[in-house]
Amino acid sequence: MGYQSRRDKAFDIGVVGSIASGYVADHWERGTRRTTTAVVFLAGAGISLLCFAWFPYYFEQNIIYPTVTCFAVGLFLLGFDSLLTGAVIQDLATRAGMPSQVSAISGFIGGSGSFGSILQGFLTTIITNHVSWEALWFSLFALVTIACVSLTGTISAEISNGKQQQEES
Repeated sequence: MGYQSRRDKAFDIGVVGSIASGYVADHWERGTRRTTTAVVFLAGAGISLLCFAWFPYYFEQNIIYPTVTCFAVGLFLLGFDSLLTGAVIQDLATRAGMPSQVSAISGFIGGSGSFGSILQGFLTTIITNHVSWEALWFSLFALVTIACVSLTGTISAEISNGKQQQEES
């Protein structure tokens, strides 16, 4: 198994993040913090991506650092993705009073992800060829930060709904 293959496998093994994020989301405040859990996993992915930019020297020196970093990116990114495309959609649709629109919301989110996949190859090539690989990692971190900030309103609603549910119990 080659060096590149080990890193790819490490990312794929990060699928345990889907299980971990689901477990955390179901047990944090009795399942009332799914969006918060998703943002925590997204922030973890962002920090993991920054490791690529901050420590490029270590990637050339040994196999352990890039393998662990790829695993961490996979863990956090796949954990976030599984929550965002599943339980969080249902929570948001229910909170918005549109539980019958879950499929449409899911399609919109999935379509947005597909659009991102289309742009990814093009933008990665432009950024790495004309700027640097470090710029790519910082760009991805900036996008993760924007995503986290855009979910703060939803997290606030989630926290206040959780407090109301606790008071009613």
